[in-house]
Amino acid sequence: DWWDREMRREHMERRDYDRDDLLTSWLTAQNERVLGLGEGKCRPNYTWPVVQAAYLAKALGYTRISVIEFGVAGGNGLLALERATEIIESFFDVAIDVYGFDSGRGLPKPVDYRDLPHFWKESLYKMDEKRLKKRLRRSHLVIGPVDETVRQFLKSKPAPVGFVSFDLDYYS
Repeated sequence: DWWDREMRREHMERRDYDRDDLLTSWLTAQNERVLGLGEGKCRPNYTWPVVQAAYLAKALGYTRISVIEFGVAGGNGLLALERATEIIESFFDVAIDVYGFDSGRGLPKPVDYRDLPHFWKESLYKMDEKRLKKRLRRSHLVIGPVDETVRQFLKSKPAPVGFVSFDLDYYS
């Protein structure tokens, strides 16, 4: 039993990217390793898709990808994404650029009933940009109206996007 576990672990560390046998099991094991090494600072809903994106990038021969969080607010999600990418980069030897998009001013005024104006209020989730920047190690904050900053971001020709977390709250 011990030998089988050890051989499985060794096989997972030396992944052949040209073969797909047991891929789901292997990716699941990598995700569990990230969560363990993250010491409670990683979020499973971020690690799983980023592990998959890094694997795909490696399999396709990419050396760099981007991951994005839309709706940063206080920054806890961006910090968790940042921590996960640091670990995942070492597993796959793929560089991962982390971006966080936010207006910095909190939610705008709701403009549509589907924005749930009875629930979401203007300026909710306002960011303390100065405080957050002190906490970030490598993420790039992109501050301003998302519909404008995304256009500028795409013009800058970032690495291919492997994962997007969309937490802007509004329908509109």
